[in-house]
Amino acid sequence: MTAPDSVRRFVIRPNDSSGAAQFAVAVLLVVVPGLACAALFASYGAWAACVPVAGVSLASVWALAVDSRLRRERVEYIEIRAATVAVHDSDRERPGEWFELPRAWLRVDETDAPYGGVRLALAVGGRRRPICRHLNDGERREIAAALRRAFAEPAERSDFQPRSIAP
Repeated sequence: MTAPDSVRRFVIRPNDSSGAAQFAVAVLLVVVPGLACAALFASYGAWAACVPVAGVSLASVWALAVDSRLRRERVEYIEIRAATVAVHDSDRERPGEWFELPRAWLRVDETDAPYGGVRLALAVGGRRRPICRHLNDGERREIAAALRRAFAEPAERSDFQPRSIAP
């Protein structure tokens, strides 16, 4: 009887340090000045200038709310198994995409991005899978170190079974 595979799972979520109160403050900081300017223009009878100012402020708040919600929904799972490493990127664009790489010779690539940041990818041979795209550089470096430590640990059991080659 063989022991079950031990699975080590990393659940990577974006940094969601702002709560509802901070979001309300951000909304007020954007909407109140825009509506004040719109009211000022309206008091002088300049309705043509009033409507775009109010529209831009409300549109920017809407964009901020949508972006914040979409970022919170993004979750990335990295499962380290005995023989494979699976990456699941869960968001609205790709709700169920699993990407598997063999654990043998797998490495964590940390490369400099053209804009000055750090990019992370799991790579083996010519196959690469970008990971942690929604994190900042410091968080990416922490995840890279944790993944390297996890890959260095020996697997509980291996699914490798040698095949005999007939002459």
